[in-house]
Amino acid sequence: MQIIQQHSLQDIYRIQDGLLVVVNKYKSLSYYEPQLEKVKKKKLKGISKAYELVEEVTVEKYYPTRQFVTYPANSLILHSKVVEPLTDPQDYYYEIKASGGTIEGNLETILQTQAKIQQLLEEYRRGERA
Repeated sequence: MQIIQQHSLQDIYRIQDGLLVVVNKYKSLSYYEPQLEKVKKKKLKGISKAYELVEEVTVEKYYPTRQFVTYPANSLILHSKVVEPLTDPQDYYYEIKASGGTIEGNLETILQTQAKIQQLLEEYRRGERA
């Protein structure tokens, strides 16, 4: 298993070629906000497409009704969504991603892969990874 990324918002592990486990350690506070792509922000180190607002920003929303929403300075932006870090692994959102659509091999290979994923998730459950 290889650690691809470790950050307070998201961890990514490569279990084997073409198989990733992504641990999302945040809660979305907004939907996709394209207006946030054009505001002053600074890049967060150690994670891609993550930023911190430099100053307070007000954006106009049209759904479900037209309204204005203000996000304070230091708000965290991930993939153009405002997010809030979580600290409890029970609240994290876990993903298993496979490129190509399948995981294949003999019985032993599949069981070993399953065991690696289960061990990683158990470490989060016990608080050994955060």
